[in-house]
Amino acid sequence: MGDNRLPKKGIVDSLIDINHKLKAIQRQLCCSTTPVDTGVTTFNTRTGDVTLVTGDVTTALGFTPYNATNPSNYIALSSPITGYVVGSNAALAATDTLLQAFGKIQGSLNGKINNQATVQAGAVYNVVRGIITQAAGGTSATQFPANQVDALTVTGGKGASTTFSGTTAQGARGGQINITGGAGGDISVATGGAAGQGGQVRLLAGNGGNASSAGTTAGQGGVAELQAGDAGVSSGGANVAQPGYASVKAGNAAITGNGNGGDVFLIGGMGNGTGKAGNIYLGTGPGGSFANARGNIAIAGDTGFPPVYKLELNGDLFLSNKVAPTTPTGGGVIYVDSTDNDLHYVDASGINTNLTGGLKGGTATFNADGSLDSFTIPHGLTSVTAHVVTRNSDSGGNLFETQISGANINVHFVSGAPANGLVIVVNWMAFGS
Repeated sequence: MGDNRLPKKGIVDSLIDINHKLKAIQRQLCCSTTPVDTGVTTFNTRTGDVTLVTGDVTTALGFTPYNATNPSNYIALSSPITGYVVGSNAALAATDTLLQAFGKIQGSLNGKINNQATVQAGAVYNVVRGIITQAAGGTSATQFPANQVDALTVTGGKGASTTFSGTTAQGARGGQINITGGAGGDISVATGGAAGQGGQVRLLAGNGGNASSAGTTAGQGGVAELQAGDAGVSSGGANVAQPGYASVKAGNAAITGNGNGGDVFLIGGMGNGTGKAGNIYLGTGPGGSFANARGNIAIAGDTGFPPVYKLELNGDLFLSNKVAPTTPTGGGVIYVDSTDNDLHYVDASGINTNLTGGLKGGTATFNADGSLDSFTIPHGLTSVTAHVVTRNSDSGGNLFETQISGANINVHFVSGAPANGLVIVVNWMAFGS
């Protein structure tokens, strides 16, 4: 067997050579200014020991690798949606992402909500197919169940105020509220039938609550009130403004053909049993006449323009007593005077004429005895301007003449005394004061 060992001198030389090379490297690392290539020092902005994360992989690949656990990369319902921002009230664009589209939709909804009336907190309302109803109060065993105090109120916004100091400054008009029934459907193709009627607008107060036990009283029906706005308060020398007017108007006739305008009905509530129908008051309030209430009522009728003003009554006319009015403006006033309960007329010059107190009349009966040729009728007036007496019934056909004598109308038979047993009835009327 041969000997493979190196000579001792060869081993020593090799070790010395390696030692020299190590010292040369040490001197280079210690003192040389030439950079030494040591390999990778940073990775994705991280230094030191780097551990790969998911983003390192997906960024390098440019896509998300297949995930057998969630192959479609769905977002779990419990995961929050990141990157969602409420946008402006703008139209959707084809380039919008899903989150951007949701943001625009929410912005649009917010804009619509801000333009609508605010529902008072505490009330519960149901909105179904355009119908807004307040939730029913239900049933309660308490003595005094809670009232529905949260009214469904639609209020227009206050107009913008102005601080402009010029003489032409004017505050903005308050918000207008329109409640409009829908237009009826058109008809154009069919050879018969009719177009649809316009939708009704009904402002109805609520019915009173029912009572079903002896000694209880049913609830009063709600009050329906249509009132124009009051005039603004004038102070500091400001000019007085006019209040708003309330208009209740029926529909106009079609612009073609000869059609009548729609009627306006003011109807008092129907009575029941021995009760009468409700009254209709014009120019007066629920508790009686308003202070300084002397409004005019103009009633137009007939056809043509200008219209003929007339008042047609199917029933009785009741005039309440009042004191004599001051001189009317632009016409006369008919009223029942509270001092004598007579019907008076005051013209534009202030002359007051008693229309019924100065007019007396009736029938008078004379029972003939064959000797009397005259009889008297008390007229009840202080002075008589004119009088009329006509024959009502007289089987004898007796002629007579009349004259005023003091407080009486004297009736004198021209042909002498009527025959005994005749009953003569005359009609009479006297006008004076």
